[in-house]
Amino acid sequence: MLVRQPHASILVALVQTADMAPDVMFDFVGGVLADTLDRRRLLIAAQAFLAIAGAALTILTILGEMPPALLLTFTFVLGSGSVLSVPAYEALIPELVPRSQLIGAARLSSVSINLARAVGPAAGGFLIARAGVLRSSH
Repeated sequence: MLVRQPHASILVALVQTADMAPDVMFDFVGGVLADTLDRRRLLIAAQAFLAIAGAALTILTILGEMPPALLLTFTFVLGSGSVLSVPAYEALIPELVPRSQLIGAARLSSVSINLARAVGPAAGGFLIARAGVLRSSH
């Protein structure tokens, strides 16, 4: 969506910035919340927040109402939700598996996260290649 916009190179770079800025800004907050709140409830709230933001992003994109600034805002919002989820999820692993299987569970969790990072963009690229990119009216 952004590669056809004026100043596309800056906008595309800002997507990564908008995704990673919450990591730098709120990482300690996510850790503190994971240590002080009920992790299960924190995960439920964070995942619900991410689902609502993702649904809004999807609907606005389909409707052609996704200017670059709004896309960057949603990217930042989704990154912020992830920053709240990850520490709680990682701290929950020792509570879910026996101590003897903790190393394997941590490795499997790491593999699944990295696999999702590889497969998700590849699947998105495949869909874009097959269906094309939705055009924004802005």
